[in-house]
Amino acid sequence: MYLMDRPLRFGVAGAGYFGKNYIRILQDMPGAKLAALADSSPDFEKKFPTLPPTVKRFTDADALISDPDTDCIVIATPAISHSALIAAALRAGKHTLVEKPMAMNMREAEEILGAVEKSGRTFMVGHQYLYHDHVRHLKSEIEKGVVGRPRY
Repeated sequence: MYLMDRPLRFGVAGAGYFGKNYIRILQDMPGAKLAALADSSPDFEKKFPTLPPTVKRFTDADALISDPDTDCIVIATPAISHSALIAAALRAGKHTLVEKPMAMNMREAEEILGAVEKSGRTFMVGHQYLYHDHVRHLKSEIEKGVVGRPRY
């Protein structure tokens, strides 16, 4: 997906277990550009020595979210921070993808729903295997009855 004549510019909040995968994927995804990263760990710069110097680095997710050079935010931080970061990203007018779990409780989930509806932006929860070619093929085989009835 392109925004006018340019790729969508992504910022990734959290450079840990899941964040590093988004960082890698966004560098090679057509129509997307890794524009910025935020991570609070003191050595996060050392984890990505080959990143181009054009990728902005922040030590604070709020600074990333307020960066005018990003269109979309990927939130891959500890789950306890998801709700507040989602709300901030949507208020800032950013399309937002968050890693699981989206919320810690139903109250947070309802607040997120309200923020999404108010923002008019795209919001997604990361279910990477949902879009994986092998999983799609397996789903197709199950639907055709080739595999049999799944139990779990």
